[in-house]
Amino acid sequence: MTARAIDEPHRTASPLELLFDLTFVVAVAAVTAELAHEIEAGHAVDGLVPFLQVFFAIWWAWMNFTWFASSYAIDDVPYRLLTMVQMGGVLVLAAGVPAAAADGDYRAVLLGYLIMRVALVAQWVRAALEDQAGRRTALRYAGGIAFAQLGWILGLVLAGGALQLPVFLLLVLLELVVPLWAERTHPTTWHPHHIAERYGLFAIILLGESVLAATRGVQVAVTRGDVNGSVVLIAASGLVLLFALWWLYFLQPAAGGLSERRERSYRWGYGHYGIFAALAAVGAGLEVAVQPSSHELSPILLSYTVAGPAGAFLLLLWAVHRPIVTTPVLRPRVVLGSVAVLAGLPLLAEQVTAPAVVALTALVAVVVIVLTGIGSGSWVVAGDDEAALVGEDDRLDAVAETEFEQDPGDVRLHGGLADEQLGRDLGVGEAARDQAQDLPFALGQVGHQVRPVDALAAAGEPLDHPPGHLGGEQGVAGVDHLDRLDQVLGRGVLQQEPAGPGAE
Repeated sequence: MTARAIDEPHRTASPLELLFDLTFVVAVAAVTAELAHEIEAGHAVDGLVPFLQVFFAIWWAWMNFTWFASSYAIDDVPYRLLTMVQMGGVLVLAAGVPAAAADGDYRAVLLGYLIMRVALVAQWVRAALEDQAGRRTALRYAGGIAFAQLGWILGLVLAGGALQLPVFLLLVLLELVVPLWAERTHPTTWHPHHIAERYGLFAIILLGESVLAATRGVQVAVTRGDVNGSVVLIAASGLVLLFALWWLYFLQPAAGGLSERRERSYRWGYGHYGIFAALAAVGAGLEVAVQPSSHELSPILLSYTVAGPAGAFLLLLWAVHRPIVTTPVLRPRVVLGSVAVLAGLPLLAEQVTAPAVVALTALVAVVVIVLTGIGSGSWVVAGDDEAALVGEDDRLDAVAETEFEQDPGDVRLHGGLADEQLGRDLGVGEAARDQAQDLPFALGQVGHQVRPVDALAAAGEPLDHPPGHLGGEQGVAGVDHLDRLDQVLGRGVLQQEPAGPGAE
């Protein structure tokens, strides 16, 4: 097991990581359902504490595996088996969620958490044995995590009643400090694009669970025959709200900022606890709001179960991305203004009804998208590896990095350069006979791969030029223009011109 390169190209989530995430779908569904039950029973505030505690265990175990896999993702039998053990721990944790929420019994949750953490300790021990450069860091991770797990066991046995919450917060602080302490020796080589993708995938999982939670509420209404205008309004508004939150989350790509400001990654990574918890809480609120029994709850409280998490999501999304991006897409005035509106909307629930407040909450999220798009000109921000749309007034000054690694059809590589006929689309035209010996040509290490164009023309092999590439239409002709050829060969790239209206 060796550390992976920070700048490894085309780094994406592995199939094993995606399978690992599926087990967290079960855990997130369990904790969201329990929060919904507490809200429905009128114990929203009391249910919030166990929700946040259990969600921390879910999020922290997922996050630690994600950052480890970004640095040491070796795909062999021991790694797969240890990952499977961690997946088993997630399922045990999910099974203990009802007891933790209803009775404050965290034994099953803690057991599942310990299984995940011990398996991760084994991963770090293996990294310490096999990666000489990162041995001290890996040993610090392994020792720190193991020490924290001992603290959780002692806390469960010794701390009870009023001491439970303070001990929990103290142990959370200990867990959060371990990566900060371990990374001070030799930072791990986590990949910024991979990390940003993994966090985005987990956000989609949470949004999917919110859709599932709202669907459960609709199913109850359909089963009881209580489908009415309020149910339809909440269901439609919930879909719009979740779509808007998804839009806002992916509006600001984080990979570039993480790459340029790696030292601030802790704020971004740790801050996502609140973002993810808010997304899960939105789903719980929608599940309760859409159920027929929701009319028995206070309209103000019911409205806050949706508007509150939505406002927290917007505020934290802006605050978490602000330190790592040069130009934040979300504007402070837009975010703070929308949060203030969401904080006050539920107070109108008794006059306009809770379903109307849910609809207005979705409208506020849509307005944030509109104002952000108008203010930044970025309605859909392209990712780092995607091509953004070019407007009419944008300048096309970029030079395409098309190297002379294979046969360029626009330059005759011979001592006497002759005119070249234009062929069909993506084809090589017939050229004049060679007038002299081949001109020696080498660019980097690929000079030996270049073949005469005449041979290609005779064979009728197509060139792999992109659409709009006019290199094949601009021959470098004339023996007196060797300086022009030298200029082209010295650059190593061809100037790419924008495709005309007729380009295909």
